[in-house]
Amino acid sequence: MDFAIDLRWPMNGLDTSDVADVKISLREHVLTRLFDVADNHGRDYFRASTVRLAFWFAENWWRLRWEPIDDARSPSPDWRLAHELSSGPGDEAWPPLMFYGVGDRVIVSPSNLRTIDDESVSYLLQKPLSIEAAHYETGVDTLLQSVLDRCASHNDAVPLQALIEQLRTERDDEELAGWRRLEACLGFDPDRSPQDVISAMVAYEERLGERAIDEAAVAAPGIIAPHALHRVLEAAEASAVIFRMDEFLNRTPMGRSSQIPWQAAEDAATSLRTALGLGERVYWHDLGDMLGVRWETLKTATATARQLPFGANLSTDDRTSRAALQFDTAMDRRFEIARHIGDIIWTRETRLGVISRAKTDRQKFQRRFAQELLVPVEALRRFVNFSRPTEEQMAQAARFFWVRPTVVRALLMAKGVIARETLADRLELA
Repeated sequence: MDFAIDLRWPMNGLDTSDVADVKISLREHVLTRLFDVADNHGRDYFRASTVRLAFWFAENWWRLRWEPIDDARSPSPDWRLAHELSSGPGDEAWPPLMFYGVGDRVIVSPSNLRTIDDESVSYLLQKPLSIEAAHYETGVDTLLQSVLDRCASHNDAVPLQALIEQLRTERDDEELAGWRRLEACLGFDPDRSPQDVISAMVAYEERLGERAIDEAAVAAPGIIAPHALHRVLEAAEASAVIFRMDEFLNRTPMGRSSQIPWQAAEDAATSLRTALGLGERVYWHDLGDMLGVRWETLKTATATARQLPFGANLSTDDRTSRAALQFDTAMDRRFEIARHIGDIIWTRETRLGVISRAKTDRQKFQRRFAQELLVPVEALRRFVNFSRPTEEQMAQAARFFWVRPTVVRALLMAKGVIARETLADRLELA
């Protein structure tokens, strides 16, 4: 099994006891590897209440599956309670792991980059990893059923069984599952969201599509979501920037890939550069040619989404799309337009392309695609010594390619040239 939560029950244990040794693994990676201080040796499991563990996964199922991380540098307390296992109930030494959805995958990661110690154990942390959502769901379902089977006589067995049966009912009902999914994308626990907020977002789904609404929800979560989406749609309709999507799509065969987003984005950008015969630098007229727009329009058009939480491109028909841009400065706008191109490649067909700071796979693909399109790695080697890169070299490269120095730094991190210093850096490439 690609994702497994294995339970090792004590020999001759009482049926009323729910304590077991727990090992969480993702393919060949053991995520619960720790050093036992008292016994002076390493082991692959922690000891905990399996009923509490099952309650945590069941109660947070929808948010774990669908809600991305809200702020990779400093997640909110509410987010941490729903996604960090060490925030679970009880006094066990829970492993410092977090789980969150990014679309069709789930990220499993340490909740920080420091080895976690308490008086009895020291956890040896892994790098952030990802798993296909279907495999994650199977692993959690197996855990829940195992606990129900073993702990039938436990005091909390009845409420746990009721919670799991309710969860199964929700997942089997397409309409109810969609409601729960949208609640999670907005950052709400089940039945904790204002009904008018969810209803307003659902009303947009038929026009714009389920996945587009999910992206809009995580881009501006909470009660502001419908109003934010309404304003972004107005900004798109008011924009003078009209992409000719058929012209662009006919010139690039790339579509969504089974690779993780940043790898797929690299391949897509490289293929596009080759197909169009682009040189080292991408000029305004290159971007205009790709999108069937006069380059002067791309460069000077009003940023109608400048004060809004995210930008977007909104299809007007099968061939054209209006883009609500957020940035006025040339460097930022070039990168933003490259992200729009990446989004068109990712979806191939969409009524609404959301361009945001969210940490979903779709947004990761856009960002990585834009980096590779505007700053081809082989050309970057002329400016940066990949063995000993310096800040001056990165700044010089950024000036040549007309991008922010942060774009060059992110690309070098992706290539392993410089270290991914923070957890946020590592999560972007998970």
